[in-house]
Amino acid sequence: MACRSLLNRILQAAEDERLIPANPVVKVPAPKRPVDPEVVFGRIESRVYTPKQLGQLLAFAAPEDRGVLLVLAGTGLRAGEPCGLRGARVDLGRRRLEVEELLRRRPAERSSLLFLDASRYRLRHAYLRAVRRARAQGHLLGLDLRGLHDLRHTFATWLEDDGIPARVIDELMGHAATRRSSWAAEGMSAMGAVYRHTTTAMEARILQVLDTRLAEAVAVVEASG
Repeated sequence: MACRSLLNRILQAAEDERLIPANPVVKVPAPKRPVDPEVVFGRIESRVYTPKQLGQLLAFAAPEDRGVLLVLAGTGLRAGEPCGLRGARVDLGRRRLEVEELLRRRPAERSSLLFLDASRYRLRHAYLRAVRRARAQGHLLGLDLRGLHDLRHTFATWLEDDGIPARVIDELMGHAATRRSSWAAEGMSAMGAVYRHTTTAMEARILQVLDTRLAEAVAVVEASG
């Protein structure tokens, strides 16, 4: 599956640049994972937090790390993206956040970063430390927590649980560019997707889903003192 995904991205880029007439991988069905009895019978541990569990994680995180962890859970950002997040990219009035992951930063630009101490390594360390502290107190048991990507899993699953269309979730998570190449393999209509748009009503639904769940998580933190 990983090899197919990599080849698919390479050939899709070649098609987009008109170096080849079409991406042949699109017509090749993706291999299916072997049936896992643990999954079938619901015995596999989840990587998705409930709002209460997210609040428990935040309560055991260092105060200076809670903000960026909450941003990751509430936006679905990849672990490295908050490291390049500038204040100018955040519009609180419109409730929008624009992400631009930086490969290089000039020293003069660092003062405008929202999370000055953020680095992928430090955030991962802070996250896993909070998980260990919470589990030592009997919380977060039964979860298959592996790293910061757990928060991205949580974001997508929360939206799906509340009926947000997969197409919209893909767009929010930055999968829109690669989604087109997988429509045919998944039996979806690429032409049909052309006629579907994210409306202000859908945006309001997304905000409501996230507001409700994040408010519950924050309430746990506040109750913990």
